[in-house]
This record gives sequence, structure tokens and C-alpha cells, in this order.
Amino acid sequence: MTKPTAIAGNTIKAGALAVVMMGVLYALLALLGRNSLGVFARASNGGPILANVARAYFGPVGSMLLAAIVILACLKTAIGLISAFGDALHELFPKVSYFALITLAAGASLLFANFGLDAILAVATPVMYFLYPLAITLILLSLLTPWLGHAHGLFGTVTLFTLVPALLDGLNALPAGLHHAGSPGF
Repeated sequence: MTKPTAIAGNTIKAGALAVVMMGVLYALLALLGRNSLGVFARASNGGPILANVARAYFGPVGSMLLAAIVILACLKTAIGLISAFGDALHELFPKVSYFALITLAAGASLLFANFGLDAILAVATPVMYFLYPLAITLILLSLLTPWLGHAHGLFGTVTLFTLVPALLDGLNALPAGLHHAGSPGF
């Protein structure tokens, strides 16, 4: 395909198919989680619950099946993030090879994965609570540019007004032990 309209049309179709398939997958995962409430003990994250459900339905093979499913489900995201990291940093630092950058990203991912899901979530959750409102407002403003124009002042003002609640949300999502660390006591 070389025509921009054909590329855009097929990208939209593939994206819509992916959205539907991921929606079905997450709906089924939510149903699995709901059905396991009275059967298995609560956990701090979904990992142990999924492992217990997989063992309950599929016996000893369940763990291997779950591992294969998680690897396949996460592989597309991992490849996308590592290649985006490599592309972005190679553009900023052209003297550093792309291969070195993606090797660094993959190695860092392997290292962080060994900390465990609870530790990763403890760090990632406050960051996401801070970044998501900013990302959502910037995406919405970008989608509205045909009507609002490319008003840099508007983008800056909305981002500034979103920054304070985003920062407060991020701070509020910190682990309980860090909530009052260094606070003056009010």
C-alpha cells in the first residue's frame, strides 16, 4: 500500500479490531476476577489471582498456559515501548547507536521485572496518577485543534491548570509510608 488513504483506512480497521479484541480480553479477565472473589484469597494485585484461577481451571498446565498468554499479550507492548524508546533517544543522541539504546531499554526492563509486581506498582502508580491527567488534556486539546487552532497559550494554560491537581493526585497515590515523610505536620 502506498496511498495515504489506504494506509489510514487499514490502520483504522486494524486499530478497531485490536480495540474490540482487547476489550473482550479485559472483560473476560474482569469476569474471571469477579468469579474468583469468594473462591480465592484477596491479593494486592491480580498476578496471584490469575495464577490461582489458571491452576484451578487447567491444573498443573495452567501456570505454563498463563505464562504463555502473558508473554504473548505483553510482547507487543514491550516491543513497541522499547522501539519507541530507541527511536526517541536515537533522535536526541544520534551518536549512540540504536542497538545500544534498545539493549539498554530491554536490559533495564529485565532488571526492573525482578523487583516484583508490587514494587513496580508502588513506584508506577504515583507517576501514572501524575502523568495521565496531563496526557489526557493534551490529547483532547490536540484532537480539538481543528476547531480551536494551534493556540500555544491555550495548551500552556490548560497544562498549567492541570499540573496542580495532577501533582496532588500523584502525591496522594504515594505509598502510605511516604505520605507524611518530610511534611511539616499539618
